[in-house]
Amino acid sequence: MNVEIVRFLESDLDTVFEIQKAAFLPLYEKYRDDDTSPYKESRESVLRKYTREGTVGYLFLLDGAAVGAVRVNLEKENGSARISALCVLPQVQGRGIAQSALRKIEKLHPDIRRWSLSTILEEKGNCHLYEKIGYRKTGKTETVNDKMTLVYYEKSEEREGIPMQVPDEIGKLIAGKEYTCDETGMSGSKILIFDDFVLKIVSRKLEDEDSAVRVMRWLEEKIPVPKVIAYEKDDKDQYLLMSKVPGRMSCDEYYLERPKELLSLLAQALRLLWSIDVSGCPRERSIDAELEEAKYRVENHLVDLDNAEPDTFGEGGFADPQALLEWLHDHKPEYDPVLSHGDFCLPNLFIENGRVSGLIDLGETGVGDRWRDIALCWRSLKHNFDGTYGGKVYPDFDPDLLFDALGIEPDREKLRFSLLLDELI
Repeated sequence: MNVEIVRFLESDLDTVFEIQKAAFLPLYEKYRDDDTSPYKESRESVLRKYTREGTVGYLFLLDGAAVGAVRVNLEKENGSARISALCVLPQVQGRGIAQSALRKIEKLHPDIRRWSLSTILEEKGNCHLYEKIGYRKTGKTETVNDKMTLVYYEKSEEREGIPMQVPDEIGKLIAGKEYTCDETGMSGSKILIFDDFVLKIVSRKLEDEDSAVRVMRWLEEKIPVPKVIAYEKDDKDQYLLMSKVPGRMSCDEYYLERPKELLSLLAQALRLLWSIDVSGCPRERSIDAELEEAKYRVENHLVDLDNAEPDTFGEGGFADPQALLEWLHDHKPEYDPVLSHGDFCLPNLFIENGRVSGLIDLGETGVGDRWRDIALCWRSLKHNFDGTYGGKVYPDFDPDLLFDALGIEPDREKLRFSLLLDELI
């Protein structure tokens, strides 16, 4: 999937107008917000808002076709910007387009330190999307009618010194140190990389890092994982300061150009995990436990449709997350417990001098089904080589080569089950 953003021109008005109408129609029919819905705006109103002073409009292109749009209202004198009327065509929603576009827009405006927006409080999926990419509720809400409430969000960045107000113990350890931000992963965490530390900051609403910290400490003498240096929480966020794992990510271009070497190392890492005696492991993520988590997320509209595979939902796929959940219950396979990383994708494996130097992002690690890691590794290989992740295509690669590297026969039913379950969790 190749998402591009291009500046709005007046000649794009008809395209933006039609996208906006199509995208906001389902919400208008649900909430009947006549005074606030972009669906009700006239063509003239859309043009006026996209061309007013201080506003920049963008179109989202998917493989060259316009599928979305947004307005960015800039206030450069105070380093702030507001996101307005973000819309994506219904038929391509759930493919990560909005998330990708927003991140690219932020990079185009490095002078902006505070981003703000509002969304519909009752649309839990939208709220989750914004929280996942770093937005936090300001505490302000606005009642539109008896069905709909607007909730306000902000995302703030500092460019120098300590990145934000962190707990005292961690603040002392990182004070004055230079860092870079890592946006490679998809977890929704903020990752700050120092010379010798890595600081992970994640909302308490997105993840519970307590269990991850317990697992990391349990694993310290068993396999190469980051060492926990400090772990603190406040009312909104969790702060995990870890040692920095040496080496390169296994999705580095060097390894993608050497697939045979890469596959051998991936198989080595998986076997290392499976060799660990799981007695005493402080966490278990059985298939039943993951189905319960999936049920909670479906019932509370927390399924991240923007990152779903394009054929999972809609024509040829499942009607909605509830239909997928029912299918998963009807096709539950036999449980094969091992030590499972839980998110075994290429960015989470580091390599140095031809060996596995570390596994990171251990928030889902624990006793789990063997095929969860196999499936997520298979999908990560597929999309790193086909250009979905990273944008560069490495031709003539078959992810089924992973099974050869592991010396196993592919179990297509367990592969599909594990990949579909991951869509919900």
